[in-house]
Amino acid sequence: MGTWRTGQVIRNSRGVSRQQLYFYRVMGLIEPAGQTGSGRWLYDGRVFARLAEIAELRRRGKTLRQIREELSAGGAPLAQSQG
Repeated sequence: MGTWRTGQVIRNSRGVSRQQLYFYRVMGLIEPAGQTGSGRWLYDGRVFARLAEIAELRRRGKTLRQIREELSAGGAPLAQSQG
């Protein structure tokens, strides 16, 4: 499984801005797979599925707080589901 830099994730995601990706990371909605030597965030392919989940829940009218609670209740956060 490869890794994607922030810009690559944004270009390959529908309608996700750099600010949204940052905010989702800060809120714990998505988890980076690591960092480059220069401190840039890296994401693995699972981030795209998580972004799609977040987008769907937002379309249903959920707030980001509700989304965080729902994703946490529905299973382990992304970082812990790497098993």
